[in-house]
Amino acid sequence: MLSNFQLRSVTFSEVSIVVCEEGTLEGDAKFTHSLKVGLIDANKRLWRIGMCLELEKTAKKPFAYSGRLRLAGILQVHPDFLEEKTKDAVSISGATLLYGVAREMVSNITSRSEKGHLMLPTLNFQAILAEAKTKQKEEDSSKKPKAS
Repeated sequence: MLSNFQLRSVTFSEVSIVVCEEGTLEGDAKFTHSLKVGLIDANKRLWRIGMCLELEKTAKKPFAYSGRLRLAGILQVHPDFLEEKTKDAVSISGATLLYGVAREMVSNITSRSEKGHLMLPTLNFQAILAEAKTKQKEEDSSKKPKAS
């Protein structure tokens, strides 16, 4: 049985992995990620997912690598999938699929590096989405004018 979500294409717009000479795999790094999800057809069946991943070395205990990956994918949703749940499901499933592609790219690039193979950590996109929604609600409530 096929998934309700089919990844139709993936493209990279930026791939940069730099070896940090003074860094080690045991060093510290700042790892950040961002995700953008948008509908691209009127039938609400094709979605574009954009992802940016950044790895920055720290000054105290530098990590072996720094870099940035930007990628985008087109996700097709099965017509029988419940429309009211689509955006959240696309965000979670799309991010999970794209991140797997990004992890593979980083793994392939670093597999022959003098600093050693790097496998990006596994992320829980369901928890990341829940955290982002909570943060957005807090920001929205702080922007509302207070009754006097």
